[in-house]
Amino acid sequence: MLLLGENSVTFDGDSLSDIFYDDVNSKICTVRGNGTMGITLKGHMAEAISFRTRETAQIKTIKFSPNGRIASIQRDDSTVDFVFLSSANGGGVNSTDLQPDVKQRCKLKNAIIIGLEWVSASQILYILNTGLELYQVNSEKKTIKLIRSFNIALIWFVYYPKSQLLIVSSGINGALLNPFLIQNGSIHKLCRFEVDFGCSNAKSKLLERDVTIGSIYGTLYVLVLRSSIRDSTTSDIALYELSGDPAVPSKFAYSLTLGLTGMFGVHVIDSLVIVHHQISCKSFVFDIGLDLQTHFHRAIVEDAIAIDPSAESFVSDGMELYTPAWVIFAPNFIIDSRAGIFTTLRVVAEQAVSHIKDNCTLLRFLMNRRNAKKAFLNTFTSMLSEKRLNLVNCSSVFSLIVNASVATDMNSSTAPEQQRIRIVPEPYQQMKIEQSDLLSCVFLSLKDITTTDKKFLVNVMLECLLALNANSVDVEPYFHEVLVNTMVEAQEYSKLQQLLQYRVIADAKPLAFNLLSLEVQHAPLIQLAVDMLARLGVDEQIVEVLLSKGKVIEAVRFIDTVGLERFNCLKAFEAALKSDRVAQYAIFSYFHDKKRPNVGKESEYYDMFKQKFDEMYSAEELQIANKESIFGDV
Repeated sequence: MLLLGENSVTFDGDSLSDIFYDDVNSKICTVRGNGTMGITLKGHMAEAISFRTRETAQIKTIKFSPNGRIASIQRDDSTVDFVFLSSANGGGVNSTDLQPDVKQRCKLKNAIIIGLEWVSASQILYILNTGLELYQVNSEKKTIKLIRSFNIALIWFVYYPKSQLLIVSSGINGALLNPFLIQNGSIHKLCRFEVDFGCSNAKSKLLERDVTIGSIYGTLYVLVLRSSIRDSTTSDIALYELSGDPAVPSKFAYSLTLGLTGMFGVHVIDSLVIVHHQISCKSFVFDIGLDLQTHFHRAIVEDAIAIDPSAESFVSDGMELYTPAWVIFAPNFIIDSRAGIFTTLRVVAEQAVSHIKDNCTLLRFLMNRRNAKKAFLNTFTSMLSEKRLNLVNCSSVFSLIVNASVATDMNSSTAPEQQRIRIVPEPYQQMKIEQSDLLSCVFLSLKDITTTDKKFLVNVMLECLLALNANSVDVEPYFHEVLVNTMVEAQEYSKLQQLLQYRVIADAKPLAFNLLSLEVQHAPLIQLAVDMLARLGVDEQIVEVLLSKGKVIEAVRFIDTVGLERFNCLKAFEAALKSDRVAQYAIFSYFHDKKRPNVGKESEYYDMFKQKFDEMYSAEELQIANKESIFGDV
């Protein structure tokens, strides 16, 4: 279920190279000879960047601007060297020439730079042990200018580039977290909050490696590895929901139970929290979306990472899984410094079928995943085919599907609020399964299987219909058509009649004509179709239906009852030719003598019919016909 190596790139992992990770650009940077032998920046998508610098001291930190045109290099505690890689003299990117640099010392006295983060292509943030400094970098003039600063004593920091969110640690044990949004050229402080990490004699301070920022179902969380105060185990991971309101502190939201000892690594991929455990060589997958109302969760899947088949020859060579040489970065990156591989981890949602045994939980899990619609529909169809779901389960599944669809439509129609500063998580959109998806991939697929229990399928489709009606969702006409056809195949005639009479299945002309086409299988369906057309007020079409079925007398009675005007009497004459001559003559007499504007009287065909009917009886027979006519005196 967890595959490693879909996107991979190699780098020099020998002892002569220093290795750095650029979180803003998601790239690996190798430095040889403190920069004189070369600095190389590699990623999975863009081309590599290589250049050389002068050697003045060992490089402590190196970060690149988002556009890759400026390198910021920290060699001592208070100064950063800026190398502008695109220059007019022909040097720069992928150049073997020594690149000049511009130095910028931090403004706070006696401060130590503990980190650098580019917040935009022209702004960089110095994270100092005594505060924050935001600089504007002009690549054309090669100048660096301080524009904002903030004083705070801090221990360590974590940064979330997408939201330009910085969280710094302070306090005696480092458990007091201070969030900052570095947006619009300013430093905005949010409400600080304290986290519980299981402070004890065994673990007296919260460390940077124990904290991760992750986006889960469209919300940003701070994930904290929490130790047990009774023993040396890591009891759980505490999730704190980040608040974007400067006046409201972030709060505890969920706990993910672990109860294990050893080293851990945490990824947040596709709204799943994946905890890698080095000792057991296993990864634990948590999905809080299975029940957002429950605060305590256990792993839904325990699985070991496997090498992606497409990258097996590339990654497996010299790469050991769950090795201490692994360094894990958000959201899905793994660096193996020993093997010299920078690679990615991905979740294969389809393989959850072999790990999650509860059917409803499995379907809910698949619904929560991105790009898993096909897997969900195939799994759902298979479960229904094998009757692994009862009707109560089906009702729950359809409620999930319809609620997600309604929520998606509401979110798409609601314009996002325009805020000056805001927390920006990874966008999450619920899986939207249309009625057409259910029809084509589930219901029609099952209907076409000869071994399918059609009565069970009817009940399943009715559960879907109830879920749609309960949420006031308009049911597509084709859904009703498939439902009616399936009910006829299942010989659920009484149930079909009730659904039509009580308008559970909405009236529609195409549906009425579909009922007429099914008359051969169940003759009373014609009356249900006529009743539906009558409710729809399409009187002329009802007459045509009756005529097409050879019910000429009933058609004329209906015309007389509803007072249908301007009906083409030639249609009745033509249909009457298949009746006996008594009925023929009575029908002609009705239209001929009735003082109403019947269409067709002006036609030459009318005269032909009149001559035919005039010759049908002698004068003596007409007297008898008048007495025997079912219409009485005409």
